[in-house]
Amino acid sequence: MIKSLKTRIAVWYIALSTAILLGFGLAIYFTLSHGLRRDRENLLRVDSEQIRALARSQERNARDEFIEEMGERFGAKPDEFIQAFATDGRSLYATPSLKGRQLPFKPELSSNGRGESSIIEASNGREPVLLTVIRLWPREDGGPEFVSLAISLASVHEAEERLLFILLLSIPLAIIISLAGGAVLARRAIDPVDQITATAKQITAQSLNERIKLVRADQELQRLADAFNQMVTRLEDAFNQVRQFTADASHELRTPLAILTGETQLALTDNLNSDETKQVFKSSLEELERMTKIVDNLLALSRFDSKDAVLEIQRIDLSDLVIETCEQMRKATEAKHLDLVIDKIEPLEMMGDGFRLRQVIRNLLDNAIKYTPEGGQIKVALETNGSQTSHLTIADTGIGIPSEELTRIFDRFYRVDKARSRELGGSGLGLSIVKRVVEAHDGTIVIDSQPGVGTTASIYLPKSPSAT
Repeated sequence: MIKSLKTRIAVWYIALSTAILLGFGLAIYFTLSHGLRRDRENLLRVDSEQIRALARSQERNARDEFIEEMGERFGAKPDEFIQAFATDGRSLYATPSLKGRQLPFKPELSSNGRGESSIIEASNGREPVLLTVIRLWPREDGGPEFVSLAISLASVHEAEERLLFILLLSIPLAIIISLAGGAVLARRAIDPVDQITATAKQITAQSLNERIKLVRADQELQRLADAFNQMVTRLEDAFNQVRQFTADASHELRTPLAILTGETQLALTDNLNSDETKQVFKSSLEELERMTKIVDNLLALSRFDSKDAVLEIQRIDLSDLVIETCEQMRKATEAKHLDLVIDKIEPLEMMGDGFRLRQVIRNLLDNAIKYTPEGGQIKVALETNGSQTSHLTIADTGIGIPSEELTRIFDRFYRVDKARSRELGGSGLGLSIVKRVVEAHDGTIVIDSQPGVGTTASIYLPKSPSAT
C-alpha cells in the first residue's frame, strides 16, 4: 500500500489519464472502423440492388446482353469485383479486376431474390473483401443464377492500420507527458500541506504566535490552514489565560500566606499576652477563610470550564429566593448605613439551581455593598413583563466603573480598584462566577455603570433553561 499522499495523487492521476487516453483511442478506432465498413456495406447494397434491377429489366433469354451491360456498368471499378455463377458453381463471368482470381461461391448468402442478402467478410485470393450474393431467377438460355458482388477492404484496413499506428505512438507519448504532469500536480497539491506541517512543527508553548501563511493554495487547503490558525489562536488565548490565572492566583494567595507566616512566627514568641495571642489567631483565621473562599471559587470556575459543573435543576420560586437573600444581606447594609430597597418583586416560579442563583444574588449584593459609600442606596427588582424571561436588576449608587473597564470586569482576578478591593476582601472572582452561572441557565448579564453615579446589574433568565 502506498503511504505517500503525493505518490498516490500522482499514481491516480496517471492511471486516470491512461484510462481516459486508452478509452478515447479505442473509441476513435472502433468508431472509424465501423464507419468505414458501414460505408462500404452501403455501397455494396446499392450496387447489388442495381444489379437486381438490371436483371429484372433484361429479357430472360438475353444472357449475353445482361452480362455485357453488368460488366460495363460495374466492372470498371478497381476496388469492386463481380463474378457470375451457374447453379453448379461454374463461373460464367468475372470482372477484369479479379485478374484470374475467384470469389467464393456462397449461394447461402442470397435472399432468393427477395430483400437484402447477407454480407460477410471474405477474400478474393489477394485482399480482404466484403461479399454478398445476388440470386437471379433461372434463365432459359443457361444464364447466371448467382452473382457474387464484393468490394475491397484494403483501404479500410489501411486506414485502420494508420490510425492504430498513430494511437500506438501518441498514447505512450501522452502517458509520458501525464507522468510529468502528475508529478507536478502532486507536488503543487502537497506543497501547502508541507507548509502546514513545517509550521505546525515550529509551534510550541513558547511560540504560539506562529501562523500558517499559504501563498498559493486551493480553497479546501486554505480553509484547513484557516481552521488550524483559529485553533492555534484559541490555544494561545487559553495559554495566556492559564499564565494570567496562575500569576493572579499566586499573587492572591501570596498575601494571606505571608500574613499567616508572619503571625505564626509572632505567636511562637513569648512576647505576647493572652489578648494579643487571641488577636493573632483571629487574624490568621480570617486569612484562612479568605484563602478557602478563593480556592472554592477557583474550584467552581474550574468545574464550569471543564463542563463538570452540573446544575441541580428543579422548580424554584425566584421571587422568594431574591427576598430571602436580600434579608440575609441586610445586616451588612445596615452596618455600613446603606439603604437596601426591595423595589418591585413579581411572583415568579422557574426551573433553575437555587443554590447557584442564590450565589449570583449574594455576589452582586456583596459588590454593591463594598463599593457604595455610606448613606448610599441599593435597589433590587424582579419583573417578567408577561414574557418567558425574568429580569432581575440590582442597582447601587456606588463609585461606578469607568467605561473602558467594563469589558474586563468578568475576567478572573480583575479589579477596577485593586488596592481598595484587596482592603475590602475582594478576590476578583465573584463576577466571573456570576457570569458562568447565568450562562449555564441560558441567561445573560449586562452591567451598566457611570463613575460617581452608580452601577446596575441586569440579569435575564429564561423560565425553563435547557441546562440539566
